[in-house]
Amino acid sequence: MDSEPLANRVWVEMLGEFGHFLDYDQSLAEFAGASMAARLRVFSERFGWTPPRNFPALFQTRLEKLMEQDLKPIEGIKEVLSSLRIPHCVASNGNPQEIAFRLAVCDLDQYFGDALFSATEVPRPKPHPDVFLAAAAAFHMVPDRCAVIEDSLPGVQAGVSAGMTVFGYAPHADAYRLQEAGAIVFSSMDQLPELLLVPRFPN
Repeated sequence: MDSEPLANRVWVEMLGEFGHFLDYDQSLAEFAGASMAARLRVFSERFGWTPPRNFPALFQTRLEKLMEQDLKPIEGIKEVLSSLRIPHCVASNGNPQEIAFRLAVCDLDQYFGDALFSATEVPRPKPHPDVFLAAAAAFHMVPDRCAVIEDSLPGVQAGVSAGMTVFGYAPHADAYRLQEAGAIVFSSMDQLPELLLVPRFPN
């Protein structure tokens, strides 16, 4: 599921309501994968703007409404998940409720059960490695035996920092940035099973 364009849409709309008019594409490139705390910190430092205390809650309410209408699973992801015979999970910067909601909307919750890990439950969000390391520890796996599938720059940076093999899903124009950050880039989900089968991990 690609929730970042929808989150960016709400972000740009809400900032515009406060008199800060952002370019949609530039905002998406800068903030894709960033936590709300990181977004607000960067924006506040750059423009000297203090958001209202209820800004995150309002953002989440509007985003969930939009996602109920428009959020769709990435093409081919259900086939990939159905084919996996290895432990897998979700490790996200979103809070647990956001993660569960998005999976349910896309009918992907059945593939993960309670194997959901939130950066709100570790000391630091992506681009720090904390949430990936917590997930690996829960599965009793050493990091260099783990693969990360990411579509954002902070996510790729977090996976690389964790010492994991990172596959960067880049169906559009972000391929170069993800590759520069250390990801093995692919553009279609039907490529992923073969990538995961290639022996890249230490014995």
